[in-house]
Amino acid sequence: MIVITNVGDATGNLAGHFLCQRPAYFGIPDVEVAPGQSVAISTGGTVFQPPPDAITIDQIATIGTLSPSDGEVALYNSGNFGSSTDILSYVEWGSSGHGRSSVAVEAGIWSGFVQTGDDSVALSANTTPATEAAHWDVG
Repeated sequence: MIVITNVGDATGNLAGHFLCQRPAYFGIPDVEVAPGQSVAISTGGTVFQPPPDAITIDQIATIGTLSPSDGEVALYNSGNFGSSTDILSYVEWGSSGHGRSSVAVEAGIWSGFVQTGDDSVALSANTTPATEAAHWDVG
């Protein structure tokens, strides 16, 4: 499950936004997200309980398997996946150099990678913006 939280002070809309785990992409449906509100999107497999009061998307994000030991997820505000101005958020774990890592680094929104293992079940940002591995907790 991927959870996106509006950390701003204005309502936003996720229409036209995409989740990416290269080479797979998922267009997020049209959903209004109030300040402080979260949206939960299943990626299939084991589904965890979404946060209380989260909006749940009634589709599975077809971005491939999210391996506990190695992977990436990016959030884009368009389908221009090579653009460092269109990537909004990024996290990679297990190792560096994934498919969209260089785009996130060029955008100045990512450095390093989060250390995980085969028994890891969750990553959660402990600050915003979460632009480096130290900004993420492993559960």
